[in-house]
Order: sequence, then C-alpha cells, then structure tokens
Amino acid sequence: MISRSPNRGRPRRWSATVAIGLAATATFVLYVFQVLGGGDIAYGVLVASMSVGGVISGWLSGALVARLRLRDVMGGALLLQGVVWLVCLLTRNGVLIGISVTLVGAASSFASIAWSSEQQRTVSDEM
Repeated sequence: MISRSPNRGRPRRWSATVAIGLAATATFVLYVFQVLGGGDIAYGVLVASMSVGGVISGWLSGALVARLRLRDVMGGALLLQGVVWLVCLLTRNGVLIGISVTLVGAASSFASIAWSSEQQRTVSDEM
C-alpha cells in the first residue's frame, strides 16, 4: 500500500527502494555462492565493499541532497542500482562486481539520506 505524505501528498518511494534492495541482497547471496562459486570470504568482501560505498556516500551526500530534488535522487538511485545489478549478472569479474556493489551501497545510502532529509523538512515544527 502506498501511503501519502501528509504535507505534500507525494507517494512514499522509500518502501520501493527498501524492497528492491532487500530482494537484490537476498538474491546476491545465492549469486555469490552458486553462480560465482565464492565462499564466505568472497561474500564478506563484497558486502564490505557495499558498506564502503555507503560510508563514502554518507560523507558526500549532504551537499548533494541540498541541491537535488527528492524525485531525482530516488529515481537516480533506483536506476543506478538496476544498472549495476545488471552488470553483476553479466560478468564474472570479481573486481568489476566489487566496484558495482560499492556503487549499490553508495546509491542506497544516498537515497536513505535524501529521504530522511525530506521527511525532516516536511514534518511541521509543532510535531
């Protein structure tokens, strides 16, 4: 169910981002183990790469969130995630997959920060 923001009437896109991220991550475990033939260490390195992307994005996102519209950020984050997951499916190169999941982490973090910032702006001071 898509709920509406009380202040602007916009659909909440965050739930779609979270659902896609969770589904992709759950599938990624199977992909690393069954398709790539990786083990616990390979999966751990790739998840750590995703985390590094999130941390870097967290440092850089403040200025970008102030300049960009929420729709652009959320759309861009979803588009980027779709493209890099597609890259992961089309290659078996571990370095390229590592870079791709780093970008997924960055896009997820950026979208999360943008969404939280927008929610803080739209909630009235009386609350």
